[in-house]
Amino acid sequence: MSLRPNLDLPSDLIALYADRDVSATLLCIESALQRRLVLNCVRLNQGQRLKRSRYESFFGCRVKFDVPYGEFVVEAALLETPMPMNDANMATLCHLQCEKLMARLSRRSSVVDEIRWRIPVDCNSHL
Repeated sequence: MSLRPNLDLPSDLIALYADRDVSATLLCIESALQRRLVLNCVRLNQGQRLKRSRYESFFGCRVKFDVPYGEFVVEAALLETPMPMNDANMATLCHLQCEKLMARLSRRSSVVDEIRWRIPVDCNSHL
């Protein structure tokens, strides 16, 4: 997984975004898979701001700095891991949750029409 910035930003913001984006993406994937990932390597598109040991303790692997883009590397076998709760019941629960959120948002803003246009009507068709 890699994050490639395409914005002209000050270096301190790039460093902040590099830390945030790689960490947040990792935590989201771990949450979805309901387990901790074993990383082979993390690369951050920033200079080293904190002690390397703090980064390596957080990620549990070696960390490289000053690379063109941020990324973390996992074993390819991870791509074959089935998602937990990927059955029709979970899809129905997610669909109902989306409907509740859209109903609440429709009272606040016209953004809901845009969301409805972009989201398929039948979520079960994507299982």
